Amino acid sequence: ASDDLPYVAIGNNSYDSLASAIASATVGDIIEINKSIPVPKTIAITKDATININNDAVVTVSGYICVKSGGKLTVTGNGTIKESSPHMNEDENSCASAYIAAGITLWGWAGLMFDAKSVNISATCHGTLVGNNDGSDDGAAFYCNGNVKEGTFNFTGSTKGTVGHGLYIAGNLNNTITGAYIEGTLVGLEIRAGSLDI
Repeated sequence: ASDDLPYVAIGNNSYDSLASAIASATVGDIIEINKSIPVPKTIAITKDATININNDAVVTVSGYICVKSGGKLTVTGNGTIKESSPHMNEDENSCASAYIAAGITLWGWAGLMFDAKSVNISATCHGTLVGNNDGSDDGAAFYCNGNVKEGTFNFTGSTKGTVGHGLYIAGNLNNTITGAYIEGTLVGLEIRAGSLDI
């Protein structure tokens, strides 16, 4: 039963936080999240990290998860990574490389964001991205800053429930959208630069 499982584990080792599990993880390790957990501050990922969310757990982050240059984040399983309150931040969910599986939801001002500092970035998302209003401005399920010079974005997932833009792409990305469901209260898709293959 999930009640007997630790909140966060790698193999037989339990951890008191997601941050400590990521710090301890080595290549090939899978960080298992078995129950809903709070993450009290931003986590920066600078290496390969794989997180598998089980039992529809919700990871509620005060801040965001940021993949820095050289880092790679893979999120699999069934569950949600959610900002405790949606807010725009320049580094929010900025990715060097990310893979989001079909059973995963990313929820925040931007579910996934490529920021102005991002270079040589890529993301493949089969899951759900949900953008929300931060109290002063509507968000975007996927947001790519106009200063992004090069990257790729492959999307087969959904932006259902987004307040704002479904996909807002202002940077120089090669975008491929296949079989996706895209909606937003402002606009489904806005592309200002790069290429788009639907």
